[in-house]
Amino acid sequence: MTQTLTIIMPSYNRGNYIKEALNSIFAQKTSYDYKIIVADDNSSDNTLEIVKEYQEKYPNKIELLTSNKNQKLYKNVLRAYKLTKTPYFAVLDPDDFWIDESFIQKGIDFLEKNQEYTAFATNFYAQTEDDIETRKPYYNFERPKTSSFDDFLQNNAILGWTGATIFRNTVFINGVPDKMLNLEDKTKEASFRGDSFRNFISLHDGKCYLSVDFTAVYRQSDSGIYAGATELDRNLLNIWLYINLYKYFDKKYPEFLVLANEIYKNTYKNLFDLIQNEVYLDKLKEKIKTLKELECIFKQDSELIINTKLKYKKPKYKIYYKIFKKLRNKLERKGLI
Repeated sequence: MTQTLTIIMPSYNRGNYIKEALNSIFAQKTSYDYKIIVADDNSSDNTLEIVKEYQEKYPNKIELLTSNKNQKLYKNVLRAYKLTKTPYFAVLDPDDFWIDESFIQKGIDFLEKNQEYTAFATNFYAQTEDDIETRKPYYNFERPKTSSFDDFLQNNAILGWTGATIFRNTVFINGVPDKMLNLEDKTKEASFRGDSFRNFISLHDGKCYLSVDFTAVYRQSDSGIYAGATELDRNLLNIWLYINLYKYFDKKYPEFLVLANEIYKNTYKNLFDLIQNEVYLDKLKEKIKTLKELECIFKQDSELIINTKLKYKKPKYKIYYKIFKKLRNKLERKGLI
């Protein structure tokens, strides 16, 4: 049987949880054949031993990628992308798990019947690590949602969580894009490593369907890359994400700059409060330097950002802006501003 789905599992020291994740995959009742790629980033616990046990139990189902050094998440998951040649793929972290045995079947059935969609996502439960008492629905809606790339650009999209999503493989089936292989700077490595980036490149090629079904459990942990970061760190990550997406799509969508600029302005406005709660005091100088760098980027593209905002406003605001520019230029010539 031809394999239809690749399930990517990037792992690092999750021996306490990975059995539950793997069991939730093998519990799936589906007519579609799948393979699992476990990309392990040099775990020092018993993760590798557990995965090898499952390899013996389920021959030809698990491909294990090992490493003799810790490469960090982006380079680790990139190894799996290079091997993902099936029509569909999913990503399940080893500390999360599926609870709906029909998840794969329902997801691929939907995508097979609806070619204009590139992602089938569902609702899911979030809980604090092992505390099941904290488990609660992540989304609060009663009807399925559909989101397009244009919806996102206008800040109206609702995107799924990767652990409860099946993607149509529109990108990696043709090989990993060069712009993902040859990164100019470290900010792109952080931007391209996780859920948001996968959602955006998928949404660019089609629509996302968000089902009301609950199919997975997401374990939230303070030690996670994003959850464990301070608010200032998270804001900077999100700003760079949108700037790097703007570049990834060859600067075709300045709406990404608008989104980045909004986070930047809110961050700068609340900077004093953020600094008071900042854990990594020794890194503050570096972060202030980063904010200054971002200020230069937004100043350079300020006209583009404003015109992009005006595109979605009533025509009268374009007139107001033209009047404002004329008055500003006049005041500048008079040396008043």
